[in-house]
Order: sequence, then C-alpha cells, then structure tokens
Amino acid sequence: MAGAPGHDGHAWALHNARLVVQYYELHDHDDPLDPHNMACYERSFAENVLWWHRHTGHKVLFWSSSSHTANARARVVSFPPDPATPSRNAGSHLHEHLGVRYLSIGLTFGAGELATYTGTPAHRVPSPVLPLVESVLDDESAGDYLLNLRTDAPRQVADWLAQPTRSRLIGPRHDPQRDTDHHMAGGSLAEWFDVLVHRRYVTPARPLRKVEPPVKTQP
Repeated sequence: MAGAPGHDGHAWALHNARLVVQYYELHDHDDPLDPHNMACYERSFAENVLWWHRHTGHKVLFWSSSSHTANARARVVSFPPDPATPSRNAGSHLHEHLGVRYLSIGLTFGAGELATYTGTPAHRVPSPVLPLVESVLDDESAGDYLLNLRTDAPRQVADWLAQPTRSRLIGPRHDPQRDTDHHMAGGSLAEWFDVLVHRRYVTPARPLRKVEPPVKTQP
C-alpha cells in the first residue's frame, strides 16, 4: 500500500478480506422491498472511501452519479420498470462521518446525448419538463453555471432550494419517452448538495487517445 503512512501489508490484506465479505453481503440477499440490496451497496461505497481516507491521510475524490454522492439520507430512486425504492445513500454516510469536510457536488443537465456504458451506443435525452427540477435549472439565458448552495440566498430562492424535489437519473435502462419517471426524490437541492454544476447540453464521454511511447533507437 504505497504512500499509506505507518502501515505494513497487514492493513491492506485485512481490507481486501473485507472487500470479499462485502461482495457476499451484497449478493446473499432476498428482500422484495430492496431487490438490488442498495442499502448494502451504498454502505460499502462509503466504508471503502472512508477506509482509504483514514489510512492514507489523502484527500479523496468520490466520483459517481449524484444519486450516490448526494447527502441523501432518505433517497428514493425510480428506475422503471423496478418500483421506486428508498435507501440511504453513500453520500449521507460520508457526510455523517466527515461533516462539513464532505463537499457534495451535484451535476445536472438540460438535454444531449449519453452512453450509459463505454462501448454502448449513445441515445438522446430530451429537454427536461416538470416535475424534474432540471426544467427550472435549465434556463437558456443562464447558460452553463456553477451555483454555491452554501452561501446565503434571497428568501424566495432559499425556500425553493429547500423544497422536496425530483432530479433526473440516467441508468442503464433509461427510456427517453419516460424521462420524468427516471429520477431521485426524497430530499431537496439544499439538503443534497453544497455545490451545483449545470450544463445545458452534454455529449458522451470518450476515451482519451492512447499515446504510444517513442521508440528508442540505438545511436
């Protein structure tokens, strides 16, 4: 575990054993109210991030979808045709342990093209409509922007940010014809995020071009 201060291989071996246990805890599960065992999935996410932070002393960037990173203790995820299910998420576990040291950044967008996995064809996502909160955030006159939710806002804006809302989620079975049915609920923007980044239009991520090292030649 290069770079981890004050540790030999014991901590690393112990954590790898814990990862094996997490795998079986995730899959040894039969609960119709939580068919994908999301409670275990999210808890394991947080446990592994916190472990790395404790054992390295490094800052950590937890990069995932907002449904995982938001401070959303009462999160409800809707991914049709599965029923909407409540489950506490990883971000809320991280916030509980780290407090204000955990900075939750939300990423929202208006329309565009997305590929859910590397190598899968892109599909178009329509402009958002109510009740999705993106329908309000996606103001043509505002363009792309970053909103710091930790600063004081006018009373009317602060009240709106604190209202229960729905934010769009793009999963592996996203149906553009049922865009509003794919969402995260169970909280507000003010609860979920410290910073909000909104893009009006998005395109699929593309792998960086591999650069081959120069061929060494004999003098």
